This record gives sequence, structure tokens and C-alpha cells, in this order.
Amino acid sequence: MDDNKKIAQFVDELIDSASSRVRSTSPTFFNDKVLKRLAVSHTSEEVPVFFTWLTPKVQFAAFLVFVILNLGTLYFRDAFNETEELQAFAENYGLTSPQEESLFN
Repeated sequence: MDDNKKIAQFVDELIDSASSRVRSTSPTFFNDKVLKRLAVSHTSEEVPVFFTWLTPKVQFAAFLVFVILNLGTLYFRDAFNETEELQAFAENYGLTSPQEESLFN
């Protein structure tokens, strides 16, 4: 029970301290100095000129082209290998005649 009372008291103190905030005052020269620095920092931002064309749309389009080319390469490579493997299998087991002509035929 003691812990619950302590927690409730702590919460009450915390709420009271948050509600009794007082605005702090600062010297006018400090305010002026900070405002001038903020104004200078906003106007001095430079846009990088080198990669301005590299927007997210261009990046996404390049990624799609890359993926499509890779998938096409994998598809055609597998199709070529499959045809080549079938021909080798047929020749090994005598299902077709070899493509090379012999001098003794």
C-alpha cells in the first residue's frame, strides 16, 4: 500500500511541475543572434547539381530494367542449357544419330 501512495504522490508532483511551467526570458541580443543564424542557414542551402536527374522515379525505372534483363537472361540461359542437355542425353543413349558425318559412311 505504501508503494501505491508513493507512486500516486510522485504522479501528482509530476503533473503539478508540468503545469507550473514559466516562460524563460533571454536577452534580446541572444534572440537576434539566433534568428540571424537561422535566416542565414536557410538561405545558404545549395542544391547539389551533379545528381539532380537521379530522382526516385528514375531509380525505380532503372531497377525495373535491371530486373527484367536479369530474368530474361536466366530464362534464355536455362532454355538453351535444357536443349543442349537433351541433345547430349539422346546422343549418349543412342536415341539419335550424331550430327557429325563420318568418312566411313
